[in-house]
Amino acid sequence: MNSLTDLVKWCLIDQAFQKGRCNESIIGTITKSVNYNGKTYDVIVTITPEDIKSKMQYCNDHVYYIH
Repeated sequence: MNSLTDLVKWCLIDQAFQKGRCNESIIGTITKSVNYNGKTYDVIVTITPEDIKSKMQYCNDHVYYIH
């Protein structure tokens, strides 16, 4: 399930960036209910400042506008 956790984490970070919330407001641990291959899983995701930094670096490298 680790890959599903990673997938959910990066989707959440990506959504936050698309909404212009490229800051620390999404840092923390949350539980998301996820439909995956026809089953529903409760996925616990922890987003750290390092995750945000790596995403910001990715955005910078790919010329995204960061608020």
